[in-house]
Amino acid sequence: MLEVAPPPPWLMNPHVFVFCLDQCNQWQAAKDSRRGHFRGAERLSSTGMPIHIRSETVVNVVQMNIPLTLGMLTQAEAQLVEKNGPYTEDYRNMLHPLEPACVREQLKQGMEELVELLVDLKDDSISQSFALPSEVDIAKKVLGRPPPPTGPTSLEFLPTIPDSDTKAFKDVFKFLPIIMMRCAMTMCCLIIYGDGQTVEILRACKFRWPSEYKHILIANGYFHAFTHFIFTLHEGYWKCCLCTFALWLHKVLAYS
Repeated sequence: MLEVAPPPPWLMNPHVFVFCLDQCNQWQAAKDSRRGHFRGAERLSSTGMPIHIRSETVVNVVQMNIPLTLGMLTQAEAQLVEKNGPYTEDYRNMLHPLEPACVREQLKQGMEELVELLVDLKDDSISQSFALPSEVDIAKKVLGRPPPPTGPTSLEFLPTIPDSDTKAFKDVFKFLPIIMMRCAMTMCCLIIYGDGQTVEILRACKFRWPSEYKHILIANGYFHAFTHFIFTLHEGYWKCCLCTFALWLHKVLAYS
């Protein structure tokens, strides 16, 4: 379906290109195993176990097509980014948001936003049926997201990069040229989303070779931000969850 999908009905941005990448461990599974179906060059014994187990780490890359109207740059702005890179402010400006007092204030504001969502939900339920909202209603209100107004994201899946990871310089030297071949000559900003070790190795590349990697804008993948959000919910409300599960299962907890 991806190969026969029609091109986007808009002009591509010639200056900004976005890629998401992550490593994946691909290994040979045993007979009747539920994990994976890759059985290339597999040899099994009489008991159904693999004689030669092969494991390989590969890198999967997804390109997100950016419309011309999103992140549109003038000729002067494109020349400025081409000269200095996409980072236009002093790195020391990040010190203030990272101060403990600022972090605590941001956490407080985030908690207030969640409480406001629940207050609105309580008011709606009382006005309609005079009943308190259920756990499902609370979860949908806090974690639910409206459908995107612009439709599905235009994506292109690149061929898997074999024998590659995202934690060493040699891995960057392998996947970055493949990504660059997908970019136009007019590219001045290359945004790369990745996990923590991808961010670290790209940061090291920019520190060691600033001129060669100045056009790269490092971004942390949304999956990690959402995972930490889930961690926060678990740490803050795990007792509430346990009490709710115990009520459903008619269990009595050992603590109050």
